[in-house]
Amino acid sequence: MYNEGEKNTKYFLNLEKQHYKQGTITQLKINNKDFIQSDSVILSECKTYYKNLYSKKKKTQVSDFLEDFFPPAREVLKNEKQSFCEGQLTSDECL
Repeated sequence: MYNEGEKNTKYFLNLEKQHYKQGTITQLKINNKDFIQSDSVILSECKTYYKNLYSKKKKTQVSDFLEDFFPPAREVLKNEKQSFCEGQLTSDECL
């Protein structure tokens, strides 16, 4: 766009082109080893990602958040350790 008789110089046109390229996604990593480079596939992956992100069930109760903060236990105690944990807590154990 010309302003009061001025015209764009080659420097500013190249600067504009460079800014455009920096804001463009040229490839997308979809897992640990695969990349996609096709514009239509990148767009499709982005749409799918955001559709899944915003369509998940909303968490409304405290129980819905438990797994976020306390993931399921991976280790099961053996009988010896289970019996050690049974019974009432002593004041020493609480301290």
